[in-house]
Amino acid sequence: MATDKTGKPSIPVMKIDTLIWMFFLILFVVGCDRNEETTTQHSKPYEEKIDCPEGAIAEVDSWGKNGMSRSCKMKHGVFIGWENNHKVYQAQYEFGRLVGKSYWFDEVGNVIKEVNNDQDQKGQ
Repeated sequence: MATDKTGKPSIPVMKIDTLIWMFFLILFVVGCDRNEETTTQHSKPYEEKIDCPEGAIAEVDSWGKNGMSRSCKMKHGVFIGWENNHKVYQAQYEFGRLVGKSYWFDEVGNVIKEVNNDQDQKGQ
């Protein structure tokens, strides 16, 4: 057994950085603990089948403090898609159907593609 200068048994002391690493390891392990109840709770809204009208799609959203909802959603009006803080797409929907023109934009806002959705749908 190790002793100190006085001959008394010495107790090993952990370094503070070791204690900090142990603390974070415990937080990680506790945070990664997934019990079946939590996993099942979040998968049930995706499993529930609902019939949506034509043009609408079923979507899952957060609801309340910890809840989730599943509902039919339909695009109606202007739709704008953003990536990396710039607009990349803009279109118009009427009851879930693309109408008018759709536009794709580059990083500085120039139109790089334009599609007339009314002409495309008449040809189908």
